[in-house]
Amino acid sequence: MKIFLLILLLSFSFIGIAQANHLLINSHLEKFKNAKSYTLSMAEKLPEEKYDFKPVKEEMSFKVQLVH
Repeated sequence: MKIFLLILLLSFSFIGIAQANHLLINSHLEKFKNAKSYTLSMAEKLPEEKYDFKPVKEEMSFKVQLVH
């Protein structure tokens, strides 16, 4: 009987973890979709001939930053 209760308890804890992971994955997917649309929007607004622009020498260019 103790073994049955232990297995039952472990099963419920794994179900809870799986549901928490599902929520985490969904929230990250939403953030990545938003980041993708924002990045594409920014890339479309800047003319292509300015993609090599660097505000200062040590900074990455816009093109390198997009790929990064």
